[in-house]
Amino acid sequence: MQFSVVRTCRSNQAERRLRERSFPRCAAKGRACNPVSASLVAILGCPNLPLEPGGTAVAGTIFSTVRGQGASVRSCFGESVVSPVRVTSTSNWADVRLCESVESGHSAHDRSAMISTSLGIVKQPVRLDSQAKYAVVARGEGDVYLRLPTKKDYREKIWDHAGGVLVVEEAGGRVTDIDGKPLEFTHGRELSANRGVVVTNGRLHNDVLRAIREHVD
Repeated sequence: MQFSVVRTCRSNQAERRLRERSFPRCAAKGRACNPVSASLVAILGCPNLPLEPGGTAVAGTIFSTVRGQGASVRSCFGESVVSPVRVTSTSNWADVRLCESVESGHSAHDRSAMISTSLGIVKQPVRLDSQAKYAVVARGEGDVYLRLPTKKDYREKIWDHAGGVLVVEEAGGRVTDIDGKPLEFTHGRELSANRGVVVTNGRLHNDVLRAIREHVD
């Protein structure tokens, strides 16, 4: 068996040049996969265990979206009925439900509390992680999700956010960093061009960003 390194290199070079010529503003196509697959939540005692009475799985959902075509949710089992999802239209802060990360090492809970108070949010925050943080906002069970940096050099991993961002946006919401910039997934494994994450139903977004500027350096 013979291998030709030269041919492989030339093939890769040709593919890259064709892609750059045809799509000069696009990066290489790829997938963002979580390399440790929710190991932290498993350690915390809340792994993703399906409901299986009698050994038969009966619960589970998949969120899906295509840019420009909205977002939807469907069951993993039985007759798969596709249901569209939509963010809330809430603009009354007394009705707003804020979500944040479970781990204080991932998000500054004290800053979130100050922001909530300044905005007039009265409900206790709901703490959750994984892609569920995007799902609850996308289908209207939460209005705001904050992930505030706990230190200046902390950067989010792309696989914790890539899928959920599009789901929320297609459901009518908005996702930025704490400076109001869109999340940029073209800088490797980390969101190195961004600080933190802000997810809202859209209507509340600018007010949330203003409150963040008052309480986060």
